[in-house]
Amino acid sequence: TPTWSLPTNLTAATGQALQLVGGSDDPVLYIPNQGSAGTIYSSFVFRVTDQTATSTGTSNAGFFYSFGKVASSNTAFNYVSAVYINKTGTGTTFNLGIAETNSTGVITYSSASYNVNTDYFVVISYDIANSTSYMWINPVTNGTQPAETVNTSTDTSTSQRTDIVVVRISKESNAKTPNITLDEVRVGNTWASVTPTGPLAT
Repeated sequence: TPTWSLPTNLTAATGQALQLVGGSDDPVLYIPNQGSAGTIYSSFVFRVTDQTATSTGTSNAGFFYSFGKVASSNTAFNYVSAVYINKTGTGTTFNLGIAETNSTGVITYSSASYNVNTDYFVVISYDIANSTSYMWINPVTNGTQPAETVNTSTDTSTSQRTDIVVVRISKESNAKTPNITLDEVRVGNTWASVTPTGPLAT
């Protein structure tokens, strides 16, 4: 149960966190089917604790969080709003990006660099009808949805994802996924539902 440095006004963290160590594991959290319209939001807090085994370069970026729908084969998932992490420099920093699929060729990255052993609050959303993903990194949490950090509006190659039914927490491989502590996963259909403020928020 780690202590987190969260944005001002955000409800304090409770309960136990997840530790992602090593690769090749893909747990999913089932949610109500989201249909073909509307917007789904999710938020979480995380910190990268070790990138020693992770490779640099955008081709080695790995995604560790996303929404998903059942694929046409009915034996796998198609992913959307995939949050990618990419080791940079000497290993003490990384980039964050988002994509409408699990393909490194369509990632939209934030212009900022982020530090190992630092807490980050992330919100993602997917506008189903318009097939666009959004990501906020350490947004102001005062009840009003601010401008996003990045979005995927320039990606015209990915098909619409309807009938979203899972949130996926992914460990792709040792070379792509650093050690991560992740906590306070929330899913909802409004900004307010995933950025609760005050002691009575749930």
